[in-house]
Amino acid sequence: MEFEAFQPRTRVLFTADNFGRSTRDNQAVIRAFREGVLGAASLSGRAAARDNAVALARENPGLAIGMQLVLWNGMSALKPSEIHGLVDQRFEFRKGFLDCYLRYLLNPRLRSPLRSEIGAQIRLFRSTGLPMAFVAGRGGFQSHPVVASLLSRYQAEWQIPVVRTNYDPLLTNLRLFPFRSLPGVFRGWLMKRSDRRARPQFLASGMVTTDHALGCLTNRPVDLRYLLRMLEELPPGTYEVCMNPNEDSHAAELEALTSPELRRFLSRPGWERITHADLLPSPASTGGTEPSVAAVRMG
Repeated sequence: MEFEAFQPRTRVLFTADNFGRSTRDNQAVIRAFREGVLGAASLSGRAAARDNAVALARENPGLAIGMQLVLWNGMSALKPSEIHGLVDQRFEFRKGFLDCYLRYLLNPRLRSPLRSEIGAQIRLFRSTGLPMAFVAGRGGFQSHPVVASLLSRYQAEWQIPVVRTNYDPLLTNLRLFPFRSLPGVFRGWLMKRSDRRARPQFLASGMVTTDHALGCLTNRPVDLRYLLRMLEELPPGTYEVCMNPNEDSHAAELEALTSPELRRFLSRPGWERITHADLLPSPASTGGTEPSVAAVRMG
């Protein structure tokens, strides 16, 4: 009897986080999907070009759409009077990352408004009629200790299939790209600690996640050179690459996603390009029940 040699696999999925930002961004995302390796995009409920993004998503059903949970540097779904203390009278969250992080962590009075706002954003997303493939928080806030606890506690109600991780390999980033990674070290360290605590809660509540994310620590566009060097150095596992492809400030990301060189790299033995749906356990492995999945953010 002959046995095939075990081949460690590296599974990669590519996600755009600027879907809905503008019609130009939307067109770039669709191009990266049709002509490149992009398989998913996250969409916030209050995005400026949300309706255009929803229409394009319906025209391109193969593009998995997830919800971008906005609890920092953006606008709320609910009125300020309904979520006292979270936003100002213009429906805007605070723009300071650490400010929001610490307020949510240290002020227990904000937990009920946070629950209401998260639920409202989920309902707003589902009102589009698009299947929710995953949830990714802006700035990695889905793994914030309070937010992760709420997502896990109310998973039965919210039915989140996949939740993103913030575990971007810090030491590998610093070794290969020290100058572009240094500005994000503290934030990366903080979110890694949060992710380490959140991951068991996500798994226990039925959500699944990738092993790592890529693109979270760099302060520059995720260009082809960065992608190829990082992917070459990483051990086997499952990775989500988070990008913002457009034809302006992040044109290098659109070029990378549509690059024949990246396609050739991913076609090598041991590599597999996947979508969030591939993270879900099969019905046979869950006793025939329909699983809920949590996806992790790479980048």
